[in-house]
This record gives sequence, structure tokens and C-alpha cells, in this order.
Amino acid sequence: MLLSAVLSSPQCLTCDFLTETVVKGLKITERNHFAGGDTAWEEKNLGKYATSETRLIEALEGVCKKSTLASTDSYISVKDLEFKCAHLMEESEELVEKWYYKNQEKEENRVDCAECYGGCNGCTGPLATECTECRVGFERDSKNACVDVDECAKPELHACTKANEVCINDIGSYKCDCADGYKKNDVTKECELNILVTTEPPPEPVEDGNDEL
Repeated sequence: MLLSAVLSSPQCLTCDFLTETVVKGLKITERNHFAGGDTAWEEKNLGKYATSETRLIEALEGVCKKSTLASTDSYISVKDLEFKCAHLMEESEELVEKWYYKNQEKEENRVDCAECYGGCNGCTGPLATECTECRVGFERDSKNACVDVDECAKPELHACTKANEVCINDIGSYKCDCADGYKKNDVTKECELNILVTTEPPPEPVEDGNDEL
């Protein structure tokens, strides 16, 4: 199963734990059947148990439970592991079901733990198009990717309206700064003309050596 975790090591471990308990549940149920006694009739009329909803439900009975695994020592650093895993399972339910019904016989069971794209608020993979939603300061483009909003290009989105003030776009945000030739007054916070005052004395006159004695 291919899942992508988000940002930090504890989240990667939570993703790993979720995947391991799902795979363990499938291992436990791999020799089961519909319990009707006639496997051939069941497969003909009910479909294969291996990819049935019945097996999925049974396999997920132990998902996110420490008791499902023989050892959870590798996850000891994750606080509230079962709770965090259950939350991740809720977010990833569609992904798990898609893998179960369509890809479990094609893909190896593994976890790819990758950092979400910076504009994502949750993701199913590392690309900008794989955000579950865009974080503040980003929006969907025509390709469904989360891209930076240029607040400076839209006056209604920024507050850089003081005299001699300009808007500078940042990734996911913006900042107000003084225009060239101006500097911010630390007290009034207004942009004032930047007058450079030199305190160096004027240069000494150069003697040309032609002075008469």
C-alpha cells in the first residue's frame, strides 16, 4: 500500500503504523472465505473474498491497534499513536479502499513518507496537485494545483496603503516595505525620505607647488 505522510518523523511513523496494521489485517484474513461452506459457489455468486468488502471490514478490525502487531517498539516515540493513526485512517480512507479494490495485487506493500508540498494543508502525496486542501495564501489553479496567491497584484488582499509604501509578495503571504529612497520611522512606522547626512570633514586643499615664497 502506498501512503504519503506529512512533514515530520512522528507523522511518518504514524503512517507506517497505519500501513503495517492494515497489511497485518490482510495477512490474518488471507485464508478466510465467506463462511458459507461452499467456496466455489460463493466466488461464483458473491465474487472473490480476497477483494470483497467483507474481507476489508474484517481486515480493518485491527487497524491502528497496537495489539494487532507482535511489537510496536519502533513506534514508542510517537505519543497517542493509536489516536493519531485513527485520525490518519479517517483522512486516508478513500486511498486505502482504492488500493484494496484496485491495486493490492499490483503494488508492493510499502510506505513512502514524503513531505507535503509547502502550499498544502494535508496531502496524499508530495506534489502541489496532491493537496487535500490549500493552506492560507494559496489557491487552486486550472490544473488543480495549490499555487501562491500574489496578494500584491490584488489591492483588496493587502494592506500596504500608506504613503511611500510598497507591497512585496512572499510565498503564502506578503509584506509591506518602504519604496526606494525611503526608510521606516521606528516610532511612527511611516516611510520617510531617507536623507543621508555625511559627517566627514571636507577634504584638505591640495597644494600645487607653485606658491610664491
